[in-house]
Amino acid sequence: MNPRIGISIHNVGVDYIAKHNFKRVQLCHKFSGAKEITALLKFSRKFPLKVTYHAPVFYQSDPTITYYVSDNKRLRDATFEILKTNLSMAKSLPTSEIIIHFINSNIGSPDNIKKLAFKSALRLNELSREYDFPILLEYVGYNDLFYKVEDWIDIIKDYDNLGICLDVGHLYLSCQINNMDYFEELEKLLPYIKIVHLWNTRGFSDVYKYGHIPVHPSQKPSDGWIDIEKTIELIHTWNADIPLIFEPDFKYLDFKYAQEGIDWVNELVYNNTEKDRENVDTV
Repeated sequence: MNPRIGISIHNVGVDYIAKHNFKRVQLCHKFSGAKEITALLKFSRKFPLKVTYHAPVFYQSDPTITYYVSDNKRLRDATFEILKTNLSMAKSLPTSEIIIHFINSNIGSPDNIKKLAFKSALRLNELSREYDFPILLEYVGYNDLFYKVEDWIDIIKDYDNLGICLDVGHLYLSCQINNMDYFEELEKLLPYIKIVHLWNTRGFSDVYKYGHIPVHPSQKPSDGWIDIEKTIELIHTWNADIPLIFEPDFKYLDFKYAQEGIDWVNELVYNNTEKDRENVDTV
């Protein structure tokens, strides 16, 4: 497997990682049991592995909800305390970066959300320096008060330690509900993207029924799917070192379908890399 490519480990496990020679995995709250973490630690001591730590993994009953831009200071401070605990836990693993959910759909107020976003970004930058991890904010555009890509860029652009996690599914869905063009918004984000989550969808009905559908070469943009190949090519052209993390659920068709998609993306990445080498050789 190309070293740029990783997968969220919760749906596949350590044995799958070893069998397919992944050099990168993503850890999230769905893979946080003692046996699971111990198995991952043992594996990482034997084989080179980078861990993308999708916080919070521990110490929050619903890790998908955060309060970085909440008007309630107590909730904001609690969110940061949970993050600090997770940053300490991440130190025990070969962690390369931290990803967080920064803004939820029903958090924040019109008067304060942008001001609190800037304040929280400053605190995140300080924590990033303290714990020596880049902290990446996963873009989502489901909050009517804070969905514009430009707003997300504004809060992180002045910090070297902060960046954007591009989740292609969330960007696509956000464009659908906010009447934005997917590739126009992607172009704006490119200079700030540090890592990518890969899955596919045609819309919210897919998400409700299947969750994160694995990417696959049969998915045609003309049928409403995200153009994954074009997305990868654009990202590769901007920065060929940006990691790509598969985030599949397996409710749509079967595991063979998902594996075909993983192999396809692996081949795309290798082909793009070969094109780069050929271009260098002809200069």
